[in-house]
Amino acid sequence: MSCHAHAVWLNFIILHRLARGSRLSLRHAAANIRFEVARHGDIQENGGNIMNPEIASLLTQGITLVTPTGRLARYLQHQYAAMQILAGKRAWETPDILPWNGWLLRTREDICLRRAIPGVLLTTEQQQQVWQDILNRSKYTRAILHPVNTARQAMQAWSLCKKWQIPVFPEGIFLSEDAYAFKCWANDYQQRCQANGWIDEWGFADLLLQEPPGTVSGSRIILYGFDDFTPQQQALFAHIQNSGCETKVFPLPPRNKKTVAKGFADS
Repeated sequence: MSCHAHAVWLNFIILHRLARGSRLSLRHAAANIRFEVARHGDIQENGGNIMNPEIASLLTQGITLVTPTGRLARYLQHQYAAMQILAGKRAWETPDILPWNGWLLRTREDICLRRAIPGVLLTTEQQQQVWQDILNRSKYTRAILHPVNTARQAMQAWSLCKKWQIPVFPEGIFLSEDAYAFKCWANDYQQRCQANGWIDEWGFADLLLQEPPGTVSGSRIILYGFDDFTPQQQALFAHIQNSGCETKVFPLPPRNKKTVAKGFADS
């Protein structure tokens, strides 16, 4: 352990003992230690790895930034904090950075505050439970070695179909036993959701396309780090743009400029 790391650890022990019996003081102690680790660790060692100034400026104005994953959202929040610390600040307003799924959920909550919307939103765990129950009740139960994993894969396959607006196997085509099983499970899932008034996040994204202009709050949205937009995302962003919400796309900075991707037609 380095001298600095040892000193930081001792500071944490002292702060923890001083904060014993006081939850508020303990939170303050934890905040101090996080500040010390960020300031002396990441910033001094990786001071050049700072957020794009244009994006940081837009975030300061209160603009929402949407990322494809939660991990990238957390990384950008860390970058923003590092920039504020380098500027000598000890407190700042939390930037509005959300992953795609988080942005969808908050949009639904914003709409619910203004009026009632149909459907009970299922969490990921609830969706998993529904898929597991469907598999357990299907005629393919005995042929499934790992029902939990199979249910998870079926749920992922369903989400891909919704994101890319792909029908779950149209009628009149030959299907293998596995493909036919998935089609039966997907039909059962749809019927259950309709009968119980359930909706998942992909179904809500489709419902959002039917909302009138001005439903989505916020006048500007930054889309950062998307390698590609699914057809569902493209349709949704086009819809909110028509409603007067400006969207700006920022790709990830290139890390290997020598690597290229080319497409070739089949012979």
